[in-house]
Order: sequence, then C-alpha cells, then structure tokens
Amino acid sequence: MWETILQIGGTVLSMFAQSQQSQARQDAAGYNVNLAQKEAEYQGWRNNVELSRLADVKDRLVARQKVLYAKAGVQIEEGVAQSVYDDTIVQYEADKAILKQQGQFNIDRALAGGKIAEEQGESAQLLGYLGMGRTLLSNAGSIYDSWGK
Repeated sequence: MWETILQIGGTVLSMFAQSQQSQARQDAAGYNVNLAQKEAEYQGWRNNVELSRLADVKDRLVARQKVLYAKAGVQIEEGVAQSVYDDTIVQYEADKAILKQQGQFNIDRALAGGKIAEEQGESAQLLGYLGMGRTLLSNAGSIYDSWGK
C-alpha cells in the first residue's frame, strides 16, 4: 500500500513539475513577444529619424547648390544647373525609398520574431499538457498493479 501511495505522490509531483516547466516556457515566450513588439516600435522610430536626417541633408545640399550657382551668376532653372538639381532630387528620392524599404523590413522581421515567440508559447502549453498526460498514463498501470497487491 505504501508503494502505491508513493507512486501516486511521485506522479502528482512529476505532473506539477511539468506544469511549472510549461508555465515558465510560456512566460519566456510572452516576454519575447513583448520584446519583439518593442523592437518593431524602435525600428519604426529609427526609420523616421533616418528619413528626417536624409531630408535635412538633401535640403542643405540643394541650398548650397543654389548659393554656389547664384554666386557664379548661373540661373538654376536652366542647363547644367537644372540637371544637377534634378539629379540631387532623384538621388534623394531613391535613397528615401531604400530607407523606407529597409525600415519596413526591420519592422516586419521584429514582428515575425514576436509571432514565432507567441507560437512557441502555445506549443509549450500543449507540450506541458501532453507531458502531464503521459506521466499520468504511464504511472497509472504501475499504480493499478501495486494497488492490487
């Protein structure tokens, strides 16, 4: 009879340990989800800062071009001066598009990491339940056998 009681106690303790382990994995996954969301927010903020810096660089470059052409007595609305100005704007737009794409990629990557962490948390819960069920079923036969003795 003591053997049966000890087996029941061991089974309950094992199931409790599996439950705690599953909960710890879920908590870690939840933390990773929050971290991924914060990373996505940071990447969005960082992208906005970089776009703002790029616009400032473009504005300073265009202003400098206008001043230099004005000093030289060249009208910016015509010829080479206009071509240089147009190229500056085209390069700015290309750099802006690249920065936006990189920023969105970084945000998407962070959010995907959060989704993976969320799914890992769900899997941890399921594995915990399955582990507890396996422990209960594997020990049930031994308990039944020893109960009959």
